[in-house]
Amino acid sequence: MDALLALAAGGQLDAARLGQGIAELTGLHRLKLRRIAAALREVVQAGAYATVWAVLSAALPPLLRGTAPHGLSALLSLAAECAQRSGTHEGIPEIDEPAARPGSSQLVKQARRIKSATAAGRRGGAG
Repeated sequence: MDALLALAAGGQLDAARLGQGIAELTGLHRLKLRRIAAALREVVQAGAYATVWAVLSAALPPLLRGTAPHGLSALLSLAAECAQRSGTHEGIPEIDEPAARPGSSQLVKQARRIKSATAAGRRGGAG
């Protein structure tokens, strides 16, 4: 995670590619999302909310398509926190479907948090 922070600080982190790689390797069952969430939480603890949001906003669209992989709720929770803290204006269209589902599963709750946070960012009221 130190390398990620150093690359981000130097403007050399390709957050979109990292996010896509996370989604790709998760689909191949080579990564566990809970471990990724825990590692990215360390980056968040350093205050890099926008960096982690950039990574997760690229990782989540493919992860939200089809059957939810194990640990997706943990990643969504971290993404929601980052969206709220960074004041992002960039939503994730794929979040609309799980956010609109009935019920109160963690996946649904976190999807709603992300949708709400990105909508607030568009209105200028970052959380």
